[in-house]
Amino acid sequence: MNMFDSITADTLYSDIMMQRSTDRRSFLIVEGSEDVKALDPHVAESRCLMIIAGGKENALGAMELVVQNEIEHVGALVDGDHICKEIDVRLGLPGVVTTDRNDLDSEVLQIPGLVSRIAFSHIDGRVLRAVLAKNGCADVLGAILRIVAPVTNLRFACQQYGVDLSTKDFPIVSIYSKGKIELSFDQAAAVARGRLGTEDQPVYGPVIESWLTSDEVDDADALIFHNGHHMFSALHALLRHECAYTPKIENLENAVRAAASWPEFSSLDFAKRLSDEFEDMGFWIWREERAPATSVA
Repeated sequence: MNMFDSITADTLYSDIMMQRSTDRRSFLIVEGSEDVKALDPHVAESRCLMIIAGGKENALGAMELVVQNEIEHVGALVDGDHICKEIDVRLGLPGVVTTDRNDLDSEVLQIPGLVSRIAFSHIDGRVLRAVLAKNGCADVLGAILRIVAPVTNLRFACQQYGVDLSTKDFPIVSIYSKGKIELSFDQAAAVARGRLGTEDQPVYGPVIESWLTSDEVDDADALIFHNGHHMFSALHALLRHECAYTPKIENLENAVRAAASWPEFSSLDFAKRLSDEFEDMGFWIWREERAPATSVA
């Protein structure tokens, strides 16, 4: 059982109210522990308390209660989840900010140059550069995006057609094709078909291959759809199979999250919006001191 399974929007709101009675910091609600790890290098604990909601539904439900009861100095950061077609009106609540890409990890991973910096600091760069060049990849991020593309295509198709097929924990590392910077097509299709329900097997099983290779999502649009967990798995697969580097994936994830500098992180559009929301509340939540206002002559 997940430690956050018992959390509901009501219990989360009650916890906020209880802590508010003695804590005058601003509160930032996030979906999960991974979000805390990504934000922790930049959010000052002395200025802002991060509260884990245990999911997007709980975070938005709690914020709805916060707004209804006019509780001050509380905000939330939730995943964009752009593949989902349903629009939740609560995303427009005061204090709620969404990521511009699928999730927070996807935002961090797509900071230009970041994953290359981490990868080349852990392995023999000559080996990796040779594999990238052989396969026409300009950098490590380009390789990651190529590896996850079929899984993103699959997620997109399942959402569009209303198919109940989960891509959670898709075995990217185990079905990676060494030397090709891609997944084994046959194995990916077999995994996907195996996750279809009994009634969906005869209907959607024959078209799984076309979904994996679909060009319905072009490369530019796909950037907002890629899932951070899948991208981390792709990085892990690349380093493990091409460079014989086998760290625990949790360590690799934390290394990437911690490597984003403040100028890099603060340049992300969602981070600017989050900063603006809390500044409107009268709070500066970041470790980095606020730049002095420039006077206009």
